[in-house]
Amino acid sequence: MTRSYFPGLDLAEHYHGVMVLSLVTDARNLLDYDTGILVKGRIWDAWAASASQQELTDPESRWHPVANFSQSGEAWECPASLELFDGTCTLTLQENIGIRVHGGASRNYSQKSLSLFFRGRYGVDRLSYPLLPAAVDQNGEAITVYKSFLLRNGGNDREYLKFKDAMLQELLSERRFAHQAARPAILFLNGEYWGICTMCEKYGSTYLETHYPGIDRDNVVLIKDGKLDEGRPGDLALYEELMGFAEEDLTFPAVWRNFKSLMDVESMAEYFAAEIYMGNANWEGQHNIRLWRTRVPQNANEYDDGRWRFLLYDTEYSSGLYGQQATSAPYDSFSAALSAHPLFAAAIQNPEFQSLFYDAIQSIGREDLSPARVDAALEEYSAQWQPFMAEYYLRFGDTGWAWNSNIDRIHTFFSERYDAILAHIDTALPTLSAAG
Repeated sequence: MTRSYFPGLDLAEHYHGVMVLSLVTDARNLLDYDTGILVKGRIWDAWAASASQQELTDPESRWHPVANFSQSGEAWECPASLELFDGTCTLTLQENIGIRVHGGASRNYSQKSLSLFFRGRYGVDRLSYPLLPAAVDQNGEAITVYKSFLLRNGGNDREYLKFKDAMLQELLSERRFAHQAARPAILFLNGEYWGICTMCEKYGSTYLETHYPGIDRDNVVLIKDGKLDEGRPGDLALYEELMGFAEEDLTFPAVWRNFKSLMDVESMAEYFAAEIYMGNANWEGQHNIRLWRTRVPQNANEYDDGRWRFLLYDTEYSSGLYGQQATSAPYDSFSAALSAHPLFAAAIQNPEFQSLFYDAIQSIGREDLSPARVDAALEEYSAQWQPFMAEYYLRFGDTGWAWNSNIDRIHTFFSERYDAILAHIDTALPTLSAAG
């Protein structure tokens, strides 16, 4: 039996109604040299012993090390007890779960992101609980069933605002691509304060089943970074069939009709418009791209038609982050996307897709990510998160000096972005049309 106590700490007073989670597991699951999921451990030492000096000093080794904490799969999932205190000192949920380290380069940070899984062998196969009030299905009904969820450290935004990805996804939540509902949460790990993090939905077949009622989770094909994430052996061929259109001339009516039978082109146009508009610099090639479809169309709803659609995530490396040229308002993210995404480059030759894309990027700039709407969201999210950052800085290092500058960068980016990116697109589209 596991129980969590917070001597001398009134959760409701100290955390002002923010959800508090307590994860408890055998310390060996976290810190053991052989099996600890939070340490470099034996895997790092074995790699370092055989690596060359160039490999040891290569920046890639820093951001993508071979270590215990970089491992994935169920072999690196450990059992834990989850207790949830939803804004008060009252325990509202206790379940046994599995936990893994989540993410890419952000695994290097001391505060690591975690994936949490409900499985029958731990207790319950799925959780029935309203974890995220903002999570609703296509009919506006609250999501109350979860197979898994994430505790994100903020990714590239970890040292700065931490909430940037959650904010951008919420601002784009009415678009024709999936997004992750989120809320702030305080984590205690084996009784130790482990910081504020973003508690958010985790993409998977259960996410699609609950968000699009009628979808059969066993009929879902999910692709992540060009690889089969969920589905059956052989399902990758469906994705390869789609990507084959990057080599086709999509201005031919017959080819375009075939493409539209496999791709929700409205979803594609809005997804690429959103990523390009926000200037996501961590979105090249097949990196940080997810798509899904139903394997066999069963027409349970409009999404059960066997066409591919996009899922938005990891958006924080954008809109002024790090003050880099690639995330600046004047940067030509449209041309960068043409170079990095061959399927988009092929689709944009088609006049119908050009119109869909152009309308989408204009409405995103004028509505979803308008300067006024972004500024209002920045004010709201800052008021919610900033009171808890001082304690976080004490635990993980004080980067509070960068808070205001990152607020200013986002404000400046969206104040200048519309005219800058539309100028690039207006220059390129006539040339693309002529070439098509």
